[in-house]
Amino acid sequence: MSYNLLADSHAWKYRNELYRGIHDSILSWRRRLRGIVQEVKALRPDVLCLQECEDFHGIAAALAGCGYTGLHAPRAGGRTDGSSVFYRTSVFRCAAFEAVDFTDFDLRENAAAVACLVPADPNAKPVIVGCVHLLFNPRRGDRKLGQLRVLVERVEAMRGEYVGAVEPHAMLVGDFNAEPDSPLYRFIVDGTLDVSRVDRRDMSGCLVDGEDAGSRAAATAMDAATGSDEERWADWEDEDEAEGGVGDGDERMGDTEKIAVRLVDNYWDLEGLALAFGTDEGRGTTRTKSATRFEGSAMSEGTAKRRDARAIRAMMSALEGRPRAADGTSREWDGRHRLTHARAGELQSCYAEVCGSEPAMTSAHGKFRGTVDYIFHTPGIGATRVLKPPTVRGGLPSEEYPSDHVSIVADVRL
Repeated sequence: MSYNLLADSHAWKYRNELYRGIHDSILSWRRRLRGIVQEVKALRPDVLCLQECEDFHGIAAALAGCGYTGLHAPRAGGRTDGSSVFYRTSVFRCAAFEAVDFTDFDLRENAAAVACLVPADPNAKPVIVGCVHLLFNPRRGDRKLGQLRVLVERVEAMRGEYVGAVEPHAMLVGDFNAEPDSPLYRFIVDGTLDVSRVDRRDMSGCLVDGEDAGSRAAATAMDAATGSDEERWADWEDEDEAEGGVGDGDERMGDTEKIAVRLVDNYWDLEGLALAFGTDEGRGTTRTKSATRFEGSAMSEGTAKRRDARAIRAMMSALEGRPRAADGTSREWDGRHRLTHARAGELQSCYAEVCGSEPAMTSAHGKFRGTVDYIFHTPGIGATRVLKPPTVRGGLPSEEYPSDHVSIVADVRL
């Protein structure tokens, strides 16, 4: 079970912006806590992953009588909530736990709870559960991608450190702040992403201020009609070759310049690329360099006349094997523009597996209605059924639902 609880401090901080028209009694944490505990007692999940868990001790006390114990990863920077994993002690024991603080990676004050749970059933494999709440800011696709990269690395590191006869399963669970048609979602499922093809501000697919929902729906429909990302990227490569990358003076762009121009046009800079890709020191994620390490090349006359020519030149240098650091930081980008995680092509959504698609809605408030919560698993785990989210009219929380998210639940075989 995964549940974003809506931290009490967030409910009141954004009350006029996101929860206008909702009575104060509905937003009261005491009332909402009762509703959350009642829901957990009714569904009785063996594992409970919580995001925006602010009253960890209160929740732990309320669930202790039901046989649950919990582990908490607090957010840094004075934030009072975090991510938590609770489990039924009659079903699992915890062999290892890590509270991942994304500020350790310069990736903002989000947190993830990673736990190795060993079943009491000797015939069932252990499972590494990574519970996360990714950054909300839709325009910071670099940090979103970086946080996801770190989560996969830490889950894989714990899998590698497990001492036992079998390799544990893995599950990534939580509020990913990304819609099902987004590049970030595709990166989780497909395991690879060419960031030069993705607008940094549109990594998660969530609407940003000033964007029109109708335009987004039309764009999504067009994407569906034109096939997969891989097919579209291949088409774009063909177009690049057909056009010849012609600039002023009839000069032909080289491959290095094409990629660098795409990165700049999609609002990537050296710092953002370094945050997204990290360094080769991380464990668990497959670190793939560019398929081709480009030779030094001259910039075309047309590109040289652009106002952002300096940024393009810096990216060309990194692509050609000379890592570059952004001004004012020691973080370097080493020229990789395709990122691949360690479980490429292996992660599957429980809801997509059972229902054929993600739910229509897992969150609703004054500025958003859509799906951002998921339960992903590695091969060997079989999802047998899922809890269908309700049809909700209006915004949340409500008298019936105590958060601005609804819980998502899956029965799986270990």
